[in-house]
Amino acid sequence: MRYRRGPKAAAAALAAAVLGAVLVLTACVSTPPPPDTGTALTMQGRSGESAAAKTAVETLLARGTPDALSRARELAESSRALSPSDVLLYRWFAVELGRMAYPERLGTVPVAPEPPSGHPWARAFADARTGRIGTPREGADPLELLALASALFRGDSKETTRAATLALELFAQTRLESPLADHLQGVISERSANLSSAQERYVAAFVAAPDCYPALFGAARTLIALGRPQEAVDILSASKTAFGDSFGWVRLMALALYDSGRYDEAGPFVMRVLLEDPLDSRILLIRADMLVRAGDYRQAAPLLDAYAAVDPADRRYLFLRGRVAWEGSRNKDEALRFFRRLLSIYPDDSETLLAAARILALGTSSERGEAYLMAGRVLAKYPADPGALRILLAEEIRRRDWTSALATQERLRAADPEYRDRASLYLVYRSAGRFEEAFRVASEWRTASPDSEDARIAYIRSLIDRRDSGGARDLIARALTEKGSARFRSSLYFLQSLVQPNDEAALNSLRSSLVENVQNLEALTAMYDIYMRQKDAQKARFYLRQALAVAPDDPALARRREELIRLGLAP
Repeated sequence: MRYRRGPKAAAAALAAAVLGAVLVLTACVSTPPPPDTGTALTMQGRSGESAAAKTAVETLLARGTPDALSRARELAESSRALSPSDVLLYRWFAVELGRMAYPERLGTVPVAPEPPSGHPWARAFADARTGRIGTPREGADPLELLALASALFRGDSKETTRAATLALELFAQTRLESPLADHLQGVISERSANLSSAQERYVAAFVAAPDCYPALFGAARTLIALGRPQEAVDILSASKTAFGDSFGWVRLMALALYDSGRYDEAGPFVMRVLLEDPLDSRILLIRADMLVRAGDYRQAAPLLDAYAAVDPADRRYLFLRGRVAWEGSRNKDEALRFFRRLLSIYPDDSETLLAAARILALGTSSERGEAYLMAGRVLAKYPADPGALRILLAEEIRRRDWTSALATQERLRAADPEYRDRASLYLVYRSAGRFEEAFRVASEWRTASPDSEDARIAYIRSLIDRRDSGGARDLIARALTEKGSARFRSSLYFLQSLVQPNDEAALNSLRSSLVENVQNLEALTAMYDIYMRQKDAQKARFYLRQALAVAPDDPALARRREELIRLGLAP
């Protein structure tokens, strides 16, 4: 793939732009000054015009950047002080190093004639091309050491990395300036997971040589790995004119935008990568994730099937499998199988704990209990996680644990100022005895949703709680003349029973409530209470039986059941 080569001024401007972005965004990284140029081992004892020419060419070759390699060839070929064999040797070295280090730009340069058989540089490159090198030989010159270290472009074994590290340490003793050597030091640091050091090396290499694009890519790659993808986007954007048509640049931009959460922008770059390399497993998984986020589970499934052959234990893969199973087909068992497998590998993965908890929260009592514990584990790590707090709140409401629910609700409102579930807010405040807060919520709810039957019921109930019986009667009477659902009318009659002057009037309202909705638990319970107050245990028993059929696990009904048992009238 070709790169556009602008004038030196353009290259300098590019370096300044990228350097500015890097230095501003990575203030914690201090770029070391380039080493002073010293005397190469091969240059010791030289003199005369030929020696000066060799020194000039080998200094450029040691820099190892595309421009330096090109200038070295031009200088060697135009020199009258070098022998034809020296010219061929230098040309070959420049071509070979360029093909190793910059395959996108220099990989198609015609192969130069091989150097004399047995030459140390030839042996070094022969090994480097395989990605497997041994310990540098004693007395190796700087260019042989650089050739050996270029094996890092082809191999990543521990043995190769160890030998290349020694070669670069010996190279550094020559004090020759080499952005390529800096880049290779960055590669070693990155492979040893020392990302800050790697980034420092990559930045130093690119600042010293703006055409050394592998160093730019290394800097972007380490920023992504360090969890700073937006900074990677910034430095890649600054280099778009020079390197934006490179496959490596496109792939890194896809990764950086994706990790920054800029999925729409990442999409075209992801597709460009897959068009050129359909088997890029990391980008394949990103594409699957983006499809899942868009709700396109059918297209995501075959991509995940393909990735399963790459790494079936990958965290993102298992998580996406779980999401597709649940969100795409509502297959609870399959979704939980993937999530549980993921949690067996990453037991503290908060995203998975929440995803599994949301499913379990819809299940049996024991499953809801497990969901509650999972949400608690998330909150132990992230005390203000809104998703976990919602799961806790829903379960505490179901358990009628109003003290805990009130505390959880306050935590949720602090964590998520946009929380607007007025039905839950009203229920928790009222059930916890916070009637003024409940009235405020009901008023806001009624104003925001004037046609909501639940909001109207909540408001009337709040008036009753505030002892405004007259206001409640007026609203109930007006609402009963209007159209409404049977559930709504049943609730209105129940509320009417609360503001009636005596038990008989209340019973009439409750009977009307049950005509509208025979399963109105509040009305059934109220009937029981009135008849027990009137010492009519048989009628009370009749209505308690109906209430227990509606809510067999209700703790308030359990207390009333015990009351009847003590009277010898088991319901």
